[in-house]
Amino acid sequence: MKTSKISKILVAVDGSHSSMQAAKQAVELAKKYSAELFALTIINTQPWFHSSTLYGWASSETMEKVHESDIHRAQAWLDRIKEAVKDLGIRLQTKILLIPYTQSSTAGAIIKYAEENHIGLIVIGTRGYSGIKKTLLGSVALAVLTYSQCAVLVIK
Repeated sequence: MKTSKISKILVAVDGSHSSMQAAKQAVELAKKYSAELFALTIINTQPWFHSSTLYGWASSETMEKVHESDIHRAQAWLDRIKEAVKDLGIRLQTKILLIPYTQSSTAGAIIKYAEENHIGLIVIGTRGYSGIKKTLLGSVALAVLTYSQCAVLVIK
């Protein structure tokens, strides 16, 4: 039986405990297989996604501040991964991907990124912040697992 070498690993993070556990596992796998590691986070930029309030819609200036805050938080998650690989000799690429909700789902964006970068393994947490705590597998993880053309490792 022929085994293929994993040369590119993608971990998708959203700051949740599950996704950061996935990041730890992805770092270990990248070290074990001398693979390049790609760390990705997705930010939804659709105005209504964050802007609906009890009193109507938020201003564009408010939405810009919300997106800046989202990007800052996402960069902190990616910085944690950078710190974890710093002395391990692992090649790391990080990406914050901004997507309008109407353009692509989070899972669709992860899968597309994996395909464009010829990823051999996607590592993802079971549930992120959008999931219901009582479900076994979050909707994003389930969609990635179902529709991805490459191997997917789901981490609790």
